Amino acid sequence: MLRQTVISALAPEISVSCQILVLGRMPGAISQKEAEYYAHPRNLFWDCVETAFHIDRNAPYKRGWRR
Repeated sequence: MLRQTVISALAPEISVSCQILVLGRMPGAISQKEAEYYAHPRNLFWDCVETAFHIDRNAPYKRGWRR
């Protein structure tokens, strides 16, 4: 018998003042567990954000990327 795992997307994080849209793939198990996009510690997304936008990659998730 095949065993299936159902993974659902997280709610979108967007505001009316949004100027940049980041498209990605389905969040992985760690992102699902933490309810945060790109939550896996080896994910390079936050390194890119830090470099491009000068936002500390260790800033709290809900505060760090919203201005």
